[in-house]
Amino acid sequence: MKYYLSIALTFLCLSFTNAQPLLVGYTEITPDTNNDQTLNTNEYMEFTSGSFDYGDKSITLDNNSIVIIRSGVTLDLKNLSVKSTAILYVERGATVTVDEDFIVTDTGEAEVHSLYFILKSKIEAKDGGTVTGTGRLTYQGSSYEVDGGSSVCIGTGDPEFYDPDHASYGTSGTVPCDQNGNSAQFIADLPVEMIFFESNVSNGNVNLNWATATEVNASHFVVMRSTDKTNWEEIGYVEAGGNTNFRQDYSYTDSPVSSSGIYYYKLQQFDYDGQSEFFGPLTVSLNLSNGFSAQVHPNPTTSSLNLSIEGLHEGNQLSIAVIDKLGKAVYQENKEVGGNSLIYNVHQITDLNPGHYLLILTSGSQKITTRFIKQ
Repeated sequence: MKYYLSIALTFLCLSFTNAQPLLVGYTEITPDTNNDQTLNTNEYMEFTSGSFDYGDKSITLDNNSIVIIRSGVTLDLKNLSVKSTAILYVERGATVTVDEDFIVTDTGEAEVHSLYFILKSKIEAKDGGTVTGTGRLTYQGSSYEVDGGSSVCIGTGDPEFYDPDHASYGTSGTVPCDQNGNSAQFIADLPVEMIFFESNVSNGNVNLNWATATEVNASHFVVMRSTDKTNWEEIGYVEAGGNTNFRQDYSYTDSPVSSSGIYYYKLQQFDYDGQSEFFGPLTVSLNLSNGFSAQVHPNPTTSSLNLSIEGLHEGNQLSIAVIDKLGKAVYQENKEVGGNSLIYNVHQITDLNPGHYLLILTSGSQKITTRFIKQ
């Protein structure tokens, strides 16, 4: 089925005049959110921009038809079916929510590159139907079926997107997938992807800043503070972005009772369904003379490094370098320091070969060298 998609995308890159259809030999169908829509032989429909709420209406692709959902589009509908050599193509940056049935059958193909393809009830792939792409499925339902000859094989191998209990998920070189009825559940909700969580101290106040790269079903953050990392007090509430696939920045300012000593801060992020996860703790010293230090976890790691750094000086640049056993720099990143304490995730080590590496952190005249193991 890949040749159909290649032909389609080739024609889409061309420009036509006089309102000619974008696909030669295909008839363009206009999205209609007020009615169920079925695309038949050599028909295509393209969602180019904006939001489309079909409510209790559905879309069915049949008989070699094509639907393309572009980046930036938000599409909500009841059922979405891809049948009889039809093709569904979803770009990275689109958001699609299917309230009931997502069905790919009769050698239909769904190619999903979006990180926000949300399936609330049912996934069914049968009779040669395939789901592929570099995106992810957020599966929140209870009906999941993949028949022989069909497959759901999507993503880049990052186990964050899939059920960690499935034996093959996250294995080096293995793309998480479900083929020929070897059924497995996708996780019901995906965690917020945190870029960093940092603090700076100014006039006795602690300014907390954090940013996310993506959010799914994210309701809000609760800011928590402790003096011993055991007893925690809720001190603040910050609304989250809901469903986003672009950077979101947040901040919160705290005024501790004491003007000296050490405080610990963490974030509890809640989804709309009540599930939650924690970020931190972040160590904040109100005595800015504390030295440069860092902790690295997990170690060993399979996909990313979480850095917890203290003793930074605002305005300096933080250099992060990973050195292999031959002394070659295999990763290099520079980050402007916006605070005195920082939690930062380094995601770009997934492709490193298994082995021992040096991590070198440099800020101003300060340097830390530590080791980690990539599995």
